Amino acid sequence: MSMAVAAASFGGGLAIGAAGIHFHSLPLLYLGYGVLGGTGVGLGYTPPLQTLIEWFPDKKGIASGLCIAGFGSGALVFTPLVQSLMKFYAKIPEYLGPVSNFSTKVVDGRLFAEVDGKLIEVIEAGTKELAKLPYDLSEGLYVVGSGNTGAAEALATLGAGYFLVMLASSLSIVRPHPTYAPAPVVTDDAHPVAPKVEVRNVTLDATMFTPQFHLLGFTFFSLATGGIGLFSVAKPMMSEVFTRYASPIDVLISA
Repeated sequence: MSMAVAAASFGGGLAIGAAGIHFHSLPLLYLGYGVLGGTGVGLGYTPPLQTLIEWFPDKKGIASGLCIAGFGSGALVFTPLVQSLMKFYAKIPEYLGPVSNFSTKVVDGRLFAEVDGKLIEVIEAGTKELAKLPYDLSEGLYVVGSGNTGAAEALATLGAGYFLVMLASSLSIVRPHPTYAPAPVVTDDAHPVAPKVEVRNVTLDATMFTPQFHLLGFTFFSLATGGIGLFSVAKPMMSEVFTRYASPIDVLISA
């Protein structure tokens, strides 16, 4: 049930975030991609981890470690997939021509160009602005609203895909029977030894009121906040750090 709710929250959150991008609504983007998407991640993170620990009570470390490693390595698939989808859905804006070919004027802070007796809202793109884009575009005037970055469509596609995968996982995941126990370990003298399984000595209700629980929660919150914050600037930061200098010798000279 938790994973099914997580599928709806995460997939729906990406879809709402896509709507926020499409309608240029920052609050809608925060609500969908931020609040609902984060809720889906939180709800969908624990059930597979807990299930693996129940299947491998004598190997909790390796079971939880592989699960967390899979969770983290998902970014290796998510990032290039988003970029590929954005390129697929992207649409180059309509190019009118050089600024010198048109009569322009500013109305209420917006730039308009006169084309065939009609005023069309445009944006002037120079070398500085075009250098930030991954496209080979010419300097001049472009019609506002005629292009598309593909971000909204890419996010909506991923939302649908994640929803289906997570929902299918919620329907297929199976917890072990309460009487399940791992197979005995055969020692060198061929005598089976039951694996050591730790037994909980603190109830769930009592755990919620311990200071350790709240300290761990605050620690994980801080780690997640810092990590996710770093994800958003990791690519430009790495680009700036590793493209500024040509070689380690240049680094030493600059230092």
